Amino acid sequence: MTPDTKCFFSGFGETEILQGCPAGSGSRPISAGLSQEGTRKLGLEDLASFLRRHRRVALDTSIFVYHVQANLRYLPATDQIFAWLEQQSSSAVTSCISMTELLVQPIREGDEQLVGEFFFLLTRYPHLEWVPTTVPIAALAARFRATYRFRTPDALQSATAVYSKATGLITNDASFRRLTEVQVLVLDDLL
Repeated sequence: MTPDTKCFFSGFGETEILQGCPAGSGSRPISAGLSQEGTRKLGLEDLASFLRRHRRVALDTSIFVYHVQANLRYLPATDQIFAWLEQQSSSAVTSCISMTELLVQPIREGDEQLVGEFFFLLTRYPHLEWVPTTVPIAALAARFRATYRFRTPDALQSATAVYSKATGLITNDASFRRLTEVQVLVLDDLL
Protein backbone atom coordinates (compact mmCIF):
# COMPACT_ATOMS: atom_id res chain seq x y z
CA MET A 1 0.00 0.00 0.00
CA THR A 2 1.37 3.38 -0.92
CA PRO A 3 1.34 6.26 1.58
CA ASP A 4 -1.33 8.11 -0.38
CA THR A 5 -3.70 5.11 -0.51
CA LYS A 6 -6.68 5.51 1.79
CA CYS A 7 -7.82 2.44 3.63
CA PHE A 8 -10.49 2.48 6.28
CA PHE A 9 -12.76 0.12 8.18
CA SER A 10 -16.53 0.39 8.24
CA GLY A 11 -18.12 -1.53 11.07
CA PHE A 12 -21.39 -3.31 10.47
CA GLY A 13 -22.25 -5.30 13.56
CA GLU A 14 -19.61 -8.01 13.91
CA THR A 15 -18.44 -7.59 10.30
CA GLU A 16 -15.70 -5.22 9.27
CA ILE A 17 -15.59 -4.03 5.68
CA LEU A 18 -12.31 -2.78 4.31
CA GLN A 19 -12.73 -0.05 1.75
CA GLY A 20 -9.97 1.07 -0.56
CA CYS A 21 -7.56 -1.55 0.80
CA PRO A 22 -5.50 -4.04 -1.16
CA ALA A 23 -6.58 -7.67 -0.94
CA GLY A 24 -5.32 -9.48 2.14
CA SER A 25 -5.07 -6.44 4.40
CA GLY A 26 -8.06 -7.43 6.51
CA SER A 27 -7.80 -8.11 10.20
CA ARG A 28 -9.71 -11.42 10.13
CA PRO A 29 -11.13 -13.94 7.67
CA ILE A 30 -14.60 -13.39 6.24
CA SER A 31 -15.90 -16.54 7.92
CA ALA A 32 -15.16 -15.05 11.35
CA GLY A 33 -18.46 -13.15 11.16
CA LEU A 34 -20.55 -16.19 10.22
CA SER A 35 -22.69 -17.64 12.93
CA GLN A 36 -22.03 -21.19 14.03
CA GLU A 37 -25.63 -22.09 13.13
CA GLY A 38 -25.20 -20.70 9.61
CA THR A 39 -21.97 -22.61 9.19
CA ARG A 40 -23.65 -25.82 10.41
CA LYS A 41 -26.50 -25.36 7.88
CA LEU A 42 -23.96 -24.96 5.08
CA GLY A 43 -22.27 -28.14 6.27
CA LEU A 44 -25.52 -30.09 6.29
CA GLU A 45 -26.20 -28.88 2.75
CA ASP A 46 -22.76 -30.19 1.75
CA LEU A 47 -23.58 -33.51 3.41
CA ALA A 48 -26.91 -33.73 1.56
CA SER A 49 -25.09 -33.03 -1.71
CA PHE A 50 -22.53 -35.75 -0.92
CA LEU A 51 -25.30 -38.26 -0.19
CA ARG A 52 -27.13 -37.36 -3.43
CA ARG A 53 -23.95 -38.06 -5.41
CA HIS A 54 -23.48 -41.52 -3.91
CA ARG A 55 -25.98 -44.32 -4.06
CA ARG A 56 -23.76 -46.48 -1.85
CA VAL A 57 -21.50 -45.14 0.89
CA ALA A 58 -19.27 -46.69 3.50
CA LEU A 59 -19.64 -45.60 7.11
CA ASP A 60 -16.73 -45.51 9.52
CA THR A 61 -17.24 -46.50 13.15
CA SER A 62 -17.36 -42.91 14.45
CA ILE A 63 -20.66 -42.28 12.62
CA PHE A 64 -22.36 -45.00 14.68
CA VAL A 65 -20.77 -43.85 17.94
CA TYR A 66 -21.93 -40.25 17.46
CA HIS A 67 -25.43 -41.34 16.53
CA VAL A 68 -26.08 -43.86 19.29
CA GLN A 69 -24.54 -41.62 21.96
CA ALA A 70 -26.47 -38.61 20.57
CA ASN A 71 -23.32 -36.49 20.39
CA LEU A 72 -24.74 -32.97 20.11
CA ARG A 73 -21.93 -31.73 17.87
CA TYR A 74 -22.50 -34.42 15.24
CA LEU A 75 -26.13 -35.47 15.76
CA PRO A 76 -27.59 -33.23 13.02
CA ALA A 77 -25.19 -34.84 10.53
CA THR A 78 -25.73 -38.42 11.70
CA ASP A 79 -29.51 -37.88 11.76
CA GLN A 80 -29.26 -36.82 8.14
CA ILE A 81 -27.10 -39.82 7.23
CA PHE A 82 -29.46 -42.32 8.85
CA ALA A 83 -32.54 -40.62 7.38
CA TRP A 84 -30.88 -40.93 3.95
CA LEU A 85 -30.15 -44.58 4.67
CA GLU A 86 -33.85 -45.26 5.24
CA GLN A 87 -34.62 -44.29 1.65
CA GLN A 88 -35.16 -47.23 -0.67
CA SER A 89 -32.53 -46.04 -3.17
CA SER A 90 -29.81 -45.64 -0.54
CA SER A 91 -27.27 -48.18 0.62
CA ALA A 92 -24.41 -48.22 3.10
CA VAL A 93 -21.73 -50.67 4.09
CA THR A 94 -19.43 -50.97 7.02
CA SER A 95 -16.82 -53.48 8.03
CA CYS A 96 -17.65 -55.94 10.79
CA ILE A 97 -14.65 -54.45 12.58
CA SER A 98 -16.97 -51.55 13.43
CA MET A 99 -18.88 -53.85 15.75
CA THR A 100 -15.65 -54.74 17.53
CA GLU A 101 -14.65 -51.10 17.88
CA LEU A 102 -18.12 -50.05 19.04
CA LEU A 103 -18.59 -52.68 21.71
CA VAL A 104 -15.24 -52.47 23.51
CA GLN A 105 -16.02 -49.43 25.68
CA PRO A 106 -19.57 -50.36 26.74
CA ILE A 107 -18.48 -53.93 27.52
CA ARG A 108 -15.48 -52.65 29.51
CA GLU A 109 -17.79 -50.33 31.45
CA GLY A 110 -20.42 -53.02 31.94
CA ASP A 111 -23.02 -50.94 30.06
CA GLU A 112 -25.20 -53.71 28.66
CA GLN A 113 -27.90 -51.20 27.71
CA LEU A 114 -25.50 -49.43 25.33
CA VAL A 115 -24.31 -52.81 23.99
CA GLY A 116 -27.96 -53.59 23.22
CA GLU A 117 -28.53 -50.19 21.59
CA PHE A 118 -25.52 -50.69 19.33
CA PHE A 119 -26.69 -54.17 18.35
CA PHE A 120 -30.23 -52.94 17.68
CA LEU A 121 -29.16 -50.00 15.56
CA LEU A 122 -26.44 -51.79 13.72
CA THR A 123 -27.96 -55.15 12.93
CA ARG A 124 -31.50 -54.07 12.08
CA TYR A 125 -31.01 -50.80 10.26
CA PRO A 126 -32.48 -50.81 6.74
CA HIS A 127 -30.09 -50.72 3.79
CA LEU A 128 -27.02 -51.14 5.99
CA GLU A 129 -24.82 -54.08 5.08
CA TRP A 130 -22.31 -55.53 7.50
CA VAL A 131 -19.43 -56.86 5.46
CA PRO A 132 -17.28 -59.58 7.01
CA THR A 133 -13.56 -59.57 6.38
CA THR A 134 -12.82 -62.03 3.60
CA VAL A 135 -9.45 -62.99 2.13
CA PRO A 136 -9.81 -60.52 -0.79
CA ILE A 137 -10.74 -57.70 1.62
CA ALA A 138 -7.83 -58.61 3.90
CA ALA A 139 -5.43 -58.55 0.93
CA LEU A 140 -6.74 -55.17 -0.20
CA ALA A 141 -6.47 -53.89 3.38
CA ALA A 142 -2.82 -54.95 3.43
CA ARG A 143 -2.23 -52.91 0.25
CA PHE A 144 -3.93 -49.91 1.84
CA ARG A 145 -1.84 -50.31 5.02
CA ALA A 146 1.32 -50.37 2.93
CA THR A 147 0.30 -47.58 0.54
CA TYR A 148 -1.49 -45.15 2.86
CA ARG A 149 0.11 -46.17 6.18
CA PHE A 150 -3.34 -46.79 7.70
CA ARG A 151 -3.84 -48.57 11.00
CA THR A 152 -5.40 -52.01 10.50
CA PRO A 153 -9.00 -50.96 11.38
CA ASP A 154 -8.84 -48.04 8.92
CA ALA A 155 -7.32 -50.25 6.24
CA LEU A 156 -10.14 -52.75 6.73
CA GLN A 157 -12.80 -50.01 6.55
CA SER A 158 -11.21 -48.65 3.37
CA ALA A 159 -10.88 -52.08 1.76
CA THR A 160 -14.48 -52.91 2.68
CA ALA A 161 -15.66 -49.68 1.04
CA VAL A 162 -13.75 -50.29 -2.18
CA TYR A 163 -14.51 -54.03 -2.37
CA SER A 164 -18.22 -53.34 -1.78
CA LYS A 165 -18.28 -50.76 -4.57
CA ALA A 166 -19.09 -47.82 -2.34
CA THR A 167 -18.24 -44.55 -4.07
CA GLY A 168 -18.12 -42.45 -0.91
CA LEU A 169 -16.88 -42.94 2.64
CA ILE A 170 -18.09 -40.91 5.63
CA THR A 171 -15.79 -40.65 8.63
CA ASN A 172 -14.40 -38.20 11.11
CA ASP A 173 -10.83 -39.45 10.79
CA ALA A 174 -8.73 -37.10 8.67
CA SER A 175 -6.27 -39.89 7.81
CA PHE A 176 -8.85 -41.29 5.38
CA ARG A 177 -8.24 -38.26 3.13
CA ARG A 178 -5.23 -40.14 1.78
CA LEU A 179 -7.55 -42.74 0.24
CA THR A 180 -7.99 -42.00 -3.47
CA GLU A 181 -10.21 -44.93 -4.45
CA VAL A 182 -13.42 -43.36 -3.04
CA GLN A 183 -14.56 -39.84 -2.23
CA VAL A 184 -14.05 -39.20 1.49
CA LEU A 185 -16.15 -36.86 3.60
CA VAL A 186 -14.79 -35.92 7.06
CA LEU A 187 -17.56 -34.66 9.36
CA ASP A 188 -15.39 -32.04 11.02
CA ASP A 189 -14.91 -30.43 7.59
CA LEU A 190 -18.64 -29.69 7.61
CA LEU A 191 -18.68 -27.87 10.95
